Amino acid sequence: MIAANFKKPGRKELATVEAQFYRSVKSTKNVIFYKGHRSPSSGKEKGVDVHLAVDMVKDASLGKYDEAIIMTGDADLIYPLEVVKQSGIPVHAVFLPNRFSLEIAYKANSAAVLNYMKRFSGVDRSLPKRLKIIATKKPRL
Repeated sequence: MIAANFKKPGRKELATVEAQFYRSVKSTKNVIFYKGHRSPSSGKEKGVDVHLAVDMVKDASLGKYDEAIIMTGDADLIYPLEVVKQSGIPVHAVFLPNRFSLEIAYKANSAAVLNYMKRFSGVDRSLPKRLKIIATKKPRL
């Protein structure tokens, strides 16, 4: 349940949080950060899913990793996930409450939802038994 005084964040607040996230990712050791481009019409970031899909499959075929952890709800990544699994590499999926893919949850070796502020309303879906729902509190900014 959302508190009565909850205010939906505006574009400026979202941009600030996104910038903080990007900075933390860039500073993480052994993480390659790829920034796509913004769509002029929608303002959404574009190109990241295709880049990630190619890198997942390419690096799996080159033996660059033993396990994959993807944090996405983008169903466009189902096929690369399947290809990586066919290479014998386990794939684990992590979802945010508003970006959940039921098919990825079933196809991944394991899956978890970070149930931020109890916003995940997946209880009405037929969820995989191995799906973990992890409650999280509001992070400090």
